[in-house]
Order: sequence, then C-alpha cells, then structure tokens
Amino acid sequence: MEHLKIAKVENVLLMKGRRAFLGTLHLTAHQMIFRYAESDDEVWVFYSTIHDIVRHALNAQMQVTLDFRCRNFLFIRLLIQHEAHANDVYDSLTKLIHLDSPDLFYAFHYHLAATFPSNGWTVYDPRAELARQGVTASNPDWRLTDLNLNYQLCGTYPAVLCVPARISDLVLRHAAKHRSKARLPALTFRYRTGAAITRCSQPLVGLKQNRSLQDEKLVDTIFATPVNLPEEARRSDGHLIVDARPSANAMANTAKGAGTEIMEYYRNCRKEFMGIDNIHVMRDSLSKMVEVITQAEIEAIPINPALLERSGWLRHIKMLLDGTQVVVDTITSGHHVLVHCSDGWDRTAQLCALAQVCLDPFYRTIRGFEVLIEKDWCAFGHKFADRSGHMSTDYTVTASGATGALLKMQNKILQTVEQREVSPVFHQFLDCVYQLTCAYPTMFEFNEAFLIMLHFHVYSCQYGTFLFNTEQDRIVHKVPDRTHSLWSMVNSAPDETYRNPNYVAPVAPESVEPLSCKLRRLRYWTGLLNCPSDHLVVDAATMQFEVVPPDAAEPSAAATAADSTATAPTTTAPAPPTSTTSSSRPSSAPSPAAGDDPATAPTTSSRVVTPTGDMVMSVMDPVPPSSTLSMASGAVVEKVSQLWSRWRLSGPEDESAAPPPPVADPLGHQELASITVVQPTRGSVARSR
Repeated sequence: MEHLKIAKVENVLLMKGRRAFLGTLHLTAHQMIFRYAESDDEVWVFYSTIHDIVRHALNAQMQVTLDFRCRNFLFIRLLIQHEAHANDVYDSLTKLIHLDSPDLFYAFHYHLAATFPSNGWTVYDPRAELARQGVTASNPDWRLTDLNLNYQLCGTYPAVLCVPARISDLVLRHAAKHRSKARLPALTFRYRTGAAITRCSQPLVGLKQNRSLQDEKLVDTIFATPVNLPEEARRSDGHLIVDARPSANAMANTAKGAGTEIMEYYRNCRKEFMGIDNIHVMRDSLSKMVEVITQAEIEAIPINPALLERSGWLRHIKMLLDGTQVVVDTITSGHHVLVHCSDGWDRTAQLCALAQVCLDPFYRTIRGFEVLIEKDWCAFGHKFADRSGHMSTDYTVTASGATGALLKMQNKILQTVEQREVSPVFHQFLDCVYQLTCAYPTMFEFNEAFLIMLHFHVYSCQYGTFLFNTEQDRIVHKVPDRTHSLWSMVNSAPDETYRNPNYVAPVAPESVEPLSCKLRRLRYWTGLLNCPSDHLVVDAATMQFEVVPPDAAEPSAAATAADSTATAPTTTAPAPPTSTTSSSRPSSAPSPAAGDDPATAPTTSSRVVTPTGDMVMSVMDPVPPSSTLSMASGAVVEKVSQLWSRWRLSGPEDESAAPPPPVADPLGHQELASITVVQPTRGSVARSR
C-alpha cells in the first residue's frame, strides 16, 4: 500500500467506445475498481492484467485521459477531471503493476472467509492418471521412475516420470545429456491401443553432428512398445518424430549447439516438421490482431476484416490444428509419436495437449481438462510466469500521437529479456479448443465461459495454479500451502456456471472415435477478445471471410462426416455473462461496461449516468469517414467532457435546461453528434450499463 498516492477519485468518466459512464475510481493493493454512480455495478481490473497505460496530454477542459490495455483484452479509457488526481493515479499504477518479488502476487494475499468445499490441489495425481491410461504394475512396457524426484535430473520436468520399462536409470541419465535442458523423452499419454505420445526437447546435435547412443536406444525402445491394433489396420508410414518448428528454424539451431535428429541414427521411424512459428512471431501476431480490434472499439466502427487477416492469427491457429491432426492420425493408425520443438515447453505442450483432447473424451470433461492442464502444462514446465509476463510489464507510454509512437518504438527496442519471453502460447491452445467446441457442440462438458475464465486467471495471479514456470518453483515457494488452487473455485461453482447444457456424455468412452481437426470454419474468438462483432468467420480452406448472419443455422458436423471435415455447430453452448468480460469481480460477476443488451442500448449510443442516477445523456454519433477517425474520436471525448462540465454547473434539478446545440465536426464534415438529455426510469438506467 506504500505505493498508493491516492485511493479514491470521484466523478471519473469511463469511456467504452462512444458510451460514457460516470462513477468513482478506487485503487486497492491489487485491483483498480470503477464503481458506477448510484449503482452496485463495478468493473474490476487486476493490476497483473494491465499490459500498458497511456497518459494523454491535458485537454481544453483541463482533463487527463488515461488509456488501459489489459492482457485479457479489456480496453478502458478514463477521463479524470483534475490533473493532480490523474498524476497520482498514474504514478501509483506504474508502481503497482511492476512487481519486483513473487511474494507480491495477489494469490499470496487472497484469503477467504470460508474455504472452498473442493481442494483443487488434489485434482491431479500423476500415478493415478497414468494408471487410468493403463500404466500399472501389470503393464510390462512402461514404468515410473523417481530419478527426478528432487528435480536433479531436469529442473523443468515433473518429479514423477514414465519411461520404457526396459530402459535403466543409468541410460536415462546419459540420454538426458543429449537433450536441451535435459528434457529427455518421457510418456505423456497412452492411447487405448497402447500407442504412445512422448515428449522431449530438441537434441544437442550442433555443427559437429553429435549423436547419443543412449538417446537413440531410448527412442527406439519407445517405438518398439507393442500396440494392440491389427496389422491390416495400421498405416505403413511408421512411427513419427514431430518437430513442431519450421525446418529452417531447426537447422539454424545447429549453430547454437542444438538442432534436430539425424534420422539415419533413428530406426523404424520418420520425421515431419510442422512449421509452427516461434513465440516472437505469435506475440507480434496477437499484437496486430488486438490493435485492429481496439482501434475499432475506440472509433466505434466495424472491424476491418482485411486488417484482421494481416495479423495472421487464424493462420497460426490452423497450423496448430493441422499439426494436431498429424499426431492424431499417427496414433489412431497404430504408431507412436515423439513430439518436440526447441525446449519442449511451448509448441510441444500445445500439440500434445490438443491431440489428447481429440483422442480421449475424458479430457473433454471439466475434471479431465483440469488434469490435462496440470499434467501437460504445469507439471511438464510450460513457463507460465515468463509467457504471461507476471514479473514484467511493458514500458508505460505517457503520450499520444507522434510522440507516443516514438516512445512505443523505443519501448520495443529497449524490451528486457523478460518482456521478450512473453507470448500467447497457452492462449493459442485455448483458442484451438474453442474452435473444436464450436465444431462439436455436444462433445465438451465445459462451455466458452470456462475457457475465458481460464485465460483470465492465467493473468490475474489470484490463484496459485499458473504461478511460476515449473513444478519445482511452485514447490520451493510452497504454492499449494500458501495459495488457493483455481480448480478449488471451479469445482465449487454451481454446475451451470461452466457446464455446457448441450453436452452428451459418451455411454462407452473407450469406443468413442477421435475428433477431427479438419474444420470447415475457423472463427475469431470474439467472446474472449471483447470484440463488438460476433460473426468473424473464415473458410478454413481458403482463409477468406464468410458472411454468417447472426441467426443463420450452420450445418452439423455429421453433415460432412463423409469428407472427414468437421463443421461449425448449429448452436453453440450459451455462456454466462462472464464470457464477454475479461475483467470481473473475483466471484466472476459480470463487468457492466463489457457489453450492453443490443435491444436496449444501440452501439452508437453513449450514456452518462449522473451521480444521483436521475439523468442520462445520450450521444448518437454517425460514423465519420475512415480518414478522420482518430480526430473524430477525440472530438467525441472532448464533447462528452463539455457536457459533463455543463451538467455539473446546471445540476440535476434544473429540468428546464435546454439541450445543448449540436457540436460541429472539427474537420468540416457532417454534424458529428446530436445530444439530448432524457429523464430515464431506474430500469432504463440499469439497462444502459
């Protein structure tokens, strides 16, 4: 609390597109809270979710505008009436969003009056999960080893590893030396036929073309494990080593002492490169997509599909789904798959986890999905802290316009190593799962709100589940003892919160056919992105946008089963209000500013609720030409500020005050807006929020 220069600021305007809301801003140790005037509704923003803050120059009304971009895609613009208050808010937040110690994470300070009825830390037991897959004492092919019990073999791997029964611990020690970060091949999933998905990191081949007999023996033994599938049902192309990277990237790593397998040393198998780009490309792609959506929200204009397409986001999603299909096809054809990328904690986790979602209906349940995340993401060392930027925030920009652009460029050049590690890897995994839930609306127990909640809490730092980079780090910091598990909250929530009402549980899970990732349509995840457009759908084959009316029924997946192409569902699982909010109360209450009922609040209407709740100012704005968008948007903010000041002087009791005259477009085009003052009922005020 020592960083708080100010804890409360009254009469603050919150701008959402061209809608304006009056309220009070509160700053706490871990959240920024905007409370609507004369209402219990609030917008909560966790400091850990703030990506950057832009402080604009003082305007003609002596007001300061602060823009907040959050990692969970919430964009907030605040107008603060006093420069001193705005400076105090800005100075406080720039300190509070930069954590210099993990002990400052909100999870270590989040205490409940009563404990959750469910203990989420017991959701995943590696031995029990492997036994469910058929790895038991009676299985002669696989065994559990305690070689990494104290994380001495590999600090980024789980304590319990499953390896071929015929491989000794001594061989494992030597094999680990040939893999980056000692992440040797280990089992993550055994299919019902016995076909296995194993995972590791890249081999340390280098320019000298190094080899390891122990690593080759380990891989050969994995591929020699029996599969219970008739020979006539098997494909002839054999076992598969999946290198998730583009081949050029893999070859370039040889100069760094790493690289990819020299296939003449690995028998009875083949290798495929999936061509999935690295974390830096994915970070830039997300940034471009969010920029397009945020700009459309600020200007209150439709999203430009061409600009969205240039971000390349859905092309990356398609690459992941295509790679997943390769893994699924290989497993179902009776062969084993070994997956790796560079270090084996990003693209490897994506492909392994997505393949398991397709292959095993257990992972399409809420409990199973929790187990999958704990196993393939948390235990196997996905770097949640680094990829989510828990300990690093982008340099805050303190200006707009040309000066702000220059500062942004400087910020990119001056990025720290930690900031360059940030990337939406887990986000992409959730996005791929979202695409599958749209294609198969009855085959997932969880709904869209569940996936959005997971994404939010990766950044909220409210629970210990996604803190730190490795299982070892969480043990060292006593996370299970000092924090709550996210699964405690999820499994204690009412059934309807995250459950898909259209879900049909399989009668015989062991005979369910795998899902296909060959989807007919891909869609931008508008619910997660807080995007005003609900139907941004592309044809997966051509990557061209389709026009899908809001009420149009789409063909079912069964309609195209003959060509093995899954189609979008007729109806998608309805999500609770939290699905459209990316910042909410800890109890997952909806943020009132995240979206309005389209039947009662047109998207072109901006409403300001007075401190007494007795008056609403409605601003109806025609969209100006695209070349004038930035200046026009500034004029809207300026105009609302003038109205706000004028209303304060006249007071709510002055019902005879005539509506102010229209404000002319500063660029000489049509009238920018006509402004009317109405006397609403309490109900209409509530609907406008």
